[in-house]
Amino acid sequence: MATSSIENPLHIPEIRARISRIVSLKDAISCVRVSKAWSKDFASPIWYAVDFNIHNTFGDLDSDIVTKHGHHIRTIKNLKTQSELNAVLRPTIKNKPQGVDAGDECEHKTTGFF
Repeated sequence: MATSSIENPLHIPEIRARISRIVSLKDAISCVRVSKAWSKDFASPIWYAVDFNIHNTFGDLDSDIVTKHGHHIRTIKNLKTQSELNAVLRPTIKNKPQGVDAGDECEHKTTGFF
């Protein structure tokens, strides 16, 4: 008698990637802690958007954490202070949104993010 092998759907990276797009931020943070494989799939949605009204302690994050995950950042909202701008302009963050330049005034930098 042949046995069928049914794989757990959550072991399939493509399915995890689709799920990562629809879960809440809180759930994505829980999922990222499951394993290295899950961390890969759920880190991007967590870091995709940084809203300084919600993530008001972003500037206080350890630079190693920002170095590891900063390349996922694509959207920045509610940037108001120079210290918030400095957190976004860390040299370790790749793929900075267009219009972010350390030489401009803070008010000018926020225009590209809204």
